[in-house]
Amino acid sequence: MPLSLCEERDNAAAAAAETSCMDLDESVNELALPTVPSDHIVPKITVGTLRRLLTGEFRDKIDHFVIFDCRYYYEYDGGHIEGALNICRKVDFQSVFKANRHLSKRVALIFHCEYSKDRAPRLASFFRNFDREQNKYPHLTFPNIYVVEGGYKRFYEESVKLHPRSPSFCTPNNYISMWDERWKDENKRCTYKFRQSWCVRRYQPPRRRPIRVTRGPLFRDRADSLPAHRVSLFS
Repeated sequence: MPLSLCEERDNAAAAAAETSCMDLDESVNELALPTVPSDHIVPKITVGTLRRLLTGEFRDKIDHFVIFDCRYYYEYDGGHIEGALNICRKVDFQSVFKANRHLSKRVALIFHCEYSKDRAPRLASFFRNFDREQNKYPHLTFPNIYVVEGGYKRFYEESVKLHPRSPSFCTPNNYISMWDERWKDENKRCTYKFRQSWCVRRYQPPRRRPIRVTRGPLFRDRADSLPAHRVSLFS
């Protein structure tokens, strides 16, 4: 699917940000979890590392962790990692940052989508760049943010095939693809909404006659921003 001009500009900006931030001062922002080689601005962890985190390992380095599921709502409802928050909009991540910037640096934020190749890396990069804007380089409010390599698909498949007798950590224990035919209309709407959120909106003068917009079930009945009771991660 060809990229829109907005997406091309966003990809170019993200690439420039990655180049400028690859010299991250590890002595200031030491990572708590083992990572895999990646040229992305946000470090990547394996699904095995995530599973170890879920079973209680790394307590000597991590006090709390939060998993952000950046998929569309029907994917999340079809099966997600226990405790994961379904957030896939930039404005919500800004709210999360502002409401939790007082937290200890021993908090890990884990991002994933279906394959962790587009939505999760893009939103994680946005969160990291927003963090940089709020601090003096190289300091970060949340140094421990990660993207799960392979996404929910790989986590689910490994849970089923490699750990059939262990807790799956998936609830419900199922996986629905973004491209599921039963949800193709919702996929189109959600993808359009997601892409539009990355475009710079130009000023448009008000119309003489206001147009009534019917609100569709793009993100269920959620408001334009994250509900107040879900902004604070550890309330």
